[in-house]
Amino acid sequence: MKQFDFLQTILVLLLFATTAIQPAHSAHSARKRPPSRKINTAKYDRSISIFNEDGQLLQVDYAIHGTTLRGQPILCMSYNNTAVLCIVNSSNKASEGQMQMVAEKVHRVDEGILLVTTGLAGDGRALAQSTRMTCQRLRMDHGEPPTVYEVAREVANIQHELTRTAGARPIGCTATVVGLNAVAGQQRNDNAMQLFQSEPGGVLEEYNFCAAGKQRREFEEKLDDLWGKVAFTTTSRTSGEHEDGQVNDESNVTTILEEMARGMVKIILDDPNYANDVNDGDGNNALNCKMDLWVLQPDSTRRGGVKIKCARGVASVDDVEKLLFASSSSI
Repeated sequence: MKQFDFLQTILVLLLFATTAIQPAHSAHSARKRPPSRKINTAKYDRSISIFNEDGQLLQVDYAIHGTTLRGQPILCMSYNNTAVLCIVNSSNKASEGQMQMVAEKVHRVDEGILLVTTGLAGDGRALAQSTRMTCQRLRMDHGEPPTVYEVAREVANIQHELTRTAGARPIGCTATVVGLNAVAGQQRNDNAMQLFQSEPGGVLEEYNFCAAGKQRREFEEKLDDLWGKVAFTTTSRTSGEHEDGQVNDESNVTTILEEMARGMVKIILDDPNYANDVNDGDGNNALNCKMDLWVLQPDSTRRGGVKIKCARGVASVDDVEKLLFASSSSI
């Protein structure tokens, strides 16, 4: 009998604990438990097409930060009918094979039009292949080569499409499109070299100069100063200059190209993240990595009406003239 009373007492206590403590715990959680920021962030990370409370697509922001923080620097400048691209090699001990890898950032997507990517190399190749197919489709539809703007717009459309497609992710690279417009194989007289850049979110902008990758903002400020110097040099050299302000004299064009190329190399040389403590013997810093320089010039005898030259392995200012204007390769 005493054993039965003891068991009955235990059952009553357990029943009371279940009915009294559990409701109190639920009410406490519903009233006072603050929302977890980590849980909310994870919720918005699950789908690319869902905005968070701040109106942002987190995966797009991550892609932009990834290209800005991890992508190797790319400097681009267009002036009159010329353009210069400077691409930094990611390795401080660049072998010949590694320098070929840098060339994969530059893709010829149409005659006279280049696509330059920084960020995830695989995404850049996929974007270039899709852009080439789009250029071919535009040629078949319209019977003429696409303009630089049309190509840049299609690149931005591809990037934007993936930001609103469920199950997809943004392309992890910044795309720069540079080239010269052509109609029926002839250079257009009313358009100079054009330069466009689009982010992983699909925002498209036209520039006279731009940068992408690491330290983008710092390099753009230095390119702004270089742009002013190039403009001053152009206006000061009046020989070969016409009323429309276009410099057509070959010697003047070469001078402008050399100043642009030297200025870009010096921008990288002056950055402590890429320059060595030693110099090249003439008071100039030397790079602890290699760069590629690309030059675009109008040339009616070349495919697409554009002559494209590349100088690989540039490591000092003196290499600009030696490689770019003497032993560089043309495509």
